[in-house]
Amino acid sequence: MSRKKAIPQKTVESKGNAAKPTADNGRDTKSDSAGKSKRRWRSGTVALREIKKEQSTSDAAIPLAPFRRLVKDIDRGLGGDVHRFKPEAVLAIRSAAEAYIADVFKKGMAISVNGKSVTLKIADVMCALEVMRA
Repeated sequence: MSRKKAIPQKTVESKGNAAKPTADNGRDTKSDSAGKSKRRWRSGTVALREIKKEQSTSDAAIPLAPFRRLVKDIDRGLGGDVHRFKPEAVLAIRSAAEAYIADVFKKGMAISVNGKSVTLKIADVMCALEVMRA
């Protein structure tokens, strides 16, 4: 007959209740009060769901308020007078910036696939930028 290793008992004290012994076997249990374990998705499933969600929306990828602050900061950095920008002008600059970034990523991904890789690397993006400058 084999013996089992003894598991140390911890006591948990709560307000008004007596101490209850609990078994601590070093495992993290991701369970809620009903005793069911938390759902784990296979690797890549959540990423694909997020990609589909982003592709189905027509929202802008860059939030407007931080982009507006960036435009004003760049304007201040250029020196001279501080200019005011109409909201339509900021939206036009933002859409042009998003189109440029999407184009860089698209060309970088093409370079990555040409190099028999499915992962976009910094070197691929830098190569795409060099190709666009030439």
